Amino acid sequence: MQTCDFSRSFVTFVTKNRTNNARIQVESRCEIFQHEIGRTETYYLVASCKGEDTYGKGRLFLVPSYDFCMIYSSKDFMIIRTHGNAELNNITIGDNQGHFLDVHFHIKMVDGI
Repeated sequence: MQTCDFSRSFVTFVTKNRTNNARIQVESRCEIFQHEIGRTETYYLVASCKGEDTYGKGRLFLVPSYDFCMIYSSKDFMIIRTHGNAELNNITIGDNQGHFLDVHFHIKMVDGI
């Protein structure tokens, strides 16, 4: 049996039109087997980050700021934004190709005990 070495596993995304190339550590991995089609899809949850103005000339963190995490599969993603005020919370869901220039999975698997 193999397991994910989370200390050495990352997802890198490249945004369209902004040339942001972010590498974020994987915190969890989930495999879902679809019996009907005999296929397994793997999902990765990456570490939580702060909402920031990466290319701004002022403050780094947005005001109000928020925490966000992302879940990726080979074709889809979900961004979950959590604000201090729950009424501002929001989620973005889409396909990787439509939202990102590229998504790379750097997943290190190791043999189990």
